[in-house]
Amino acid sequence: MKAWVMMLVLLGTTTAAVACPTCKESVALTDAAGGSSSASSLGAGFGWSIYFMLGGVIAVMGIMARVLIKAVRQG
Repeated sequence: MKAWVMMLVLLGTTTAAVACPTCKESVALTDAAGGSSSASSLGAGFGWSIYFMLGGVIAVMGIMARVLIKAVRQG
């Protein structure tokens, strides 16, 4: 029960910590056509670098999980 309450509190407060100010500005200044202004290109670069780093971490964890599962099944 305590875990559910904590999870609901954390999920309820996530809007306060969505992104750093630079990232928020880059998303707000990007126009609907997909282009970005020169003021937001730095923030967009930060955003894309974070996405690529997260993708790399997820890929490494997936590969490690696959290798471990394969080793356990072959026993």
